[in-house]
Amino acid sequence: MQPPPRKGNYAKFLKNLHAEQINKLNLKNHHECELLEDIKSFTIKRSALERTYAEELLKLTSQFLNKKAPNIPDIKLDGSEEKW
Repeated sequence: MQPPPRKGNYAKFLKNLHAEQINKLNLKNHHECELLEDIKSFTIKRSALERTYAEELLKLTSQFLNKKAPNIPDIKLDGSEEKW
């Protein structure tokens, strides 16, 4: 077992350790902020795409809703004359 460091060296050691930990925390914070910005950008672009898609889908469905379906008579199977 090593003897405890002297008072002056121990304070210097703790100061360096503290500075190193602060630098690591700042770097981690920076990376997490960049990640959040990327997620924000992705979400904004995705919502714009989904909005455009929904608008185009609405146009398409309203076009087909305005069309009238032709009246098709029933097919009779009991030997009668009407097939269509």
